[in-house]
Order: sequence, then C-alpha cells, then structure tokens
Amino acid sequence: MTITLGGRDDLTVPLLRAIRAAIDVGDGGTAQQRSMLVDLARIVFGVRDLDPDALAPIEPEEVAVRFDTITVRRRLRMFLVLFMLCRHPLPGEQVARVEAFVDALGGADGELGLVQARAMADAAILEITDDLHRAWDASLDRMTETTLRDEYRNTEQPSPELVARILALRDLPRGTLGREYVEFYRDQGFALPGEKPGIPGFFLGHDMCHLIAGCGPQAHEEIALGAFLLAAHESDAHWAYLLGVMAIFEYGAYGPSDFEAKIGTLGRPGAMAVVLDAMLRGQQCYVDLLAVDHLAMAHLPIAEIRRRFNIAEPDPPFPAIVDVDRSG
Repeated sequence: MTITLGGRDDLTVPLLRAIRAAIDVGDGGTAQQRSMLVDLARIVFGVRDLDPDALAPIEPEEVAVRFDTITVRRRLRMFLVLFMLCRHPLPGEQVARVEAFVDALGGADGELGLVQARAMADAAILEITDDLHRAWDASLDRMTETTLRDEYRNTEQPSPELVARILALRDLPRGTLGREYVEFYRDQGFALPGEKPGIPGFFLGHDMCHLIAGCGPQAHEEIALGAFLLAAHESDAHWAYLLGVMAIFEYGAYGPSDFEAKIGTLGRPGAMAVVLDAMLRGQQCYVDLLAVDHLAMAHLPIAEIRRRFNIAEPDPPFPAIVDVDRSG
C-alpha cells in the first residue's frame, strides 16, 4: 500500500532507504527508530520482515532526484523529521543529518520543526516551550470549535452556560457523538470545557475528533490523532499540531498544565502501529475533521458519522460502545 506517496510504488524503497540513512549517525539508528522503520514498512507499504541493514545507503543528492514532486518531497520530509524526534537524547549530529536531506529536498526550517529540533539538541527546553506557546496562541482560533469561537472566546473565566449546554448532551442515546463525549469525560475524570479557566471552546472539538477518529486518550493515541488529522487534510496547522504532541509525548519537552510530558512514547510495544493505522485511516477520510461543526452532529451515532466521512473502524474499537452498536 502506497497511499502516503500518491501511488508511487517506485518510491517505496527509496523512502525507506532515505529514512534509514537519515537516522544513522554511526550507529545505524536507535533500537526505537529501527523498530519504527520496520513497522512503517509493514503497515503502510506492505514490506514484511524488513531488515534495515539490508537497505542500500542513499545520499541526499540521489533522494532529491528520485523524489521529484512537491507532494512526495513534503511527505518524505515529514517522515524524516518525525523519525529524528524519536532519538533520545537528540544529538546535533542527528539534526544535521536530517537537515542535509531536508535541504536537498527544498524544505524550510520553520515549516518542519527543525528550529525546535536544534533547540532540543542543545537542551534549550525553554526555547521549545516558548515556541510551542506562541504556536498555540496563534492557532487557538483555528482549533476552537467553530460555533463556540465568538461566544466563548474569553478563556479566563469558567463558562457555566457552556457546561450546561454540554451536560444536556447526556439525554442523547448511547452511541451518539454527544452522549459519548460526556461519557468520555466522565470515564477519564476530565473537567468539562467551561468548568475551569482555560480554553473552553477548544477541547470540545478536539475530543469529539478523538471519538470520531477512534483514537483514545493515551499518549500514543494523542500522537495517533495528530497523524489522522494531518493525513486527512495536509495543512500547516495540522503539521504544527502533530509536532506539538510529539514534543509533549515523545520528547517530553513541554506539557500544558493538564498533561504530563513523556519521553519515548512511540518506543512502547504496539504504539507505532496504532499511529500508522490512524494515519492510513485518516487518508481515507473525506474531510478536515477538526473543521466540521461537531455540535451539529452531536445527535448522530458515531458509526454513522464515520460512514459519512469514510472513516474505517479502529482496531481495537474506540469508544467500545460503537462496536457494540454495529454488532447489534
């Protein structure tokens, strides 16, 4: 399967060779990076039992010739940066190696997170945190639930009206988006948007995306949702979001007050498979899932919303009630 390269079967092996070459700083890549490469080859490209050491070396100049369109170059650059961020600690040699490929492919530092990566390599965690805060502030309106932007733009005070509006969704049947949203918050022990100062309008749309996409709330599933959103709709905003959750849950560089930053999430058994599955399912989705009017669909069964948007069912199912509904 070559969905991520637009059906270019001729680029599967060169992509794997490029990643293998980019992660090698004299050690052949870390165990986590190599394991991720094997998963990528199997799950996305159907290449089973890949031996990373059997991939022939390739240099940036050859990669630039083979990857000859804007789309495939952009997708390779994204893979290179994501694999780079899965080396812990992140040395300058690793960043420089990826930079060589990115430069050959015509990438821009700001788009790809290389500025943040250099700060990671220099252990300049405060710089990364500042960058992520600025990106968060700049994209808040973009990520906030569309119908709530004006009414609940002020995030400094709790919003009892918003809480009441959300709690009314409890009256909907099980399996519907609205009811499962409330159940999700109850199960996880989360405060509802509007209960505390913060970002009342953002988390409603964000967590409804979790439910529709079938991505749970664990660290690797947060990364999986970022991969799903980016695969469904390639945009700077979704790429910035994915880099942000990678920084929080893979590199431990930054965490909002509600989150605990973690290191090496994608090195956990099965984590990379969940992320890649979400990416493949996202590429089949018809819409930018974050941009839809979630509240207007709150009364609909999640299974029906997935059918409308061409979203394949996740395995294992999430939320579980959707699988029960489908099986009768």
